[in-house]
Amino acid sequence: MDVNKDNINELNIQVFDEKSRECKITSINVDKPDCKEFTTEFSEPITKSDTGKSYTLVYEVEEPERYFENAFLIDCQKFKMAFKYPKESGIKRPELIEISQESDEKTKSKVEPKMEQDESHEIISWEITDIIKGKTFRIEW
Repeated sequence: MDVNKDNINELNIQVFDEKSRECKITSINVDKPDCKEFTTEFSEPITKSDTGKSYTLVYEVEEPERYFENAFLIDCQKFKMAFKYPKESGIKRPELIEISQESDEKTKSKVEPKMEQDESHEIISWEITDIIKGKTFRIEW
């Protein structure tokens, strides 16, 4: 993480499966101010041949460098990233960037975002399918 959080509880972590069942955090492996690692127990085992299984991880943290990055170390059938921010925050419209893990080359993604609004926030999300191992996606704002 780019900011220090002394305790993992400050992140307000929530994990859910595809049926909106809460997945319990069974152990906290690392709880350093700049690094958090935990183990989650799923409601049902996930095997390589499974389809339609998913989980959602929600947490809150400041990102002073104004980016969030996710590197895929395994193939992924479907990934959705959403970014929610206050309308009056002065945040420019977030962009999705693809980064080559081999060359660090950045290119603007062709994945079209979905935009939503409520009374006080804007929500931008991207759904990406058939991601191969070695891909990295970054949201910059």
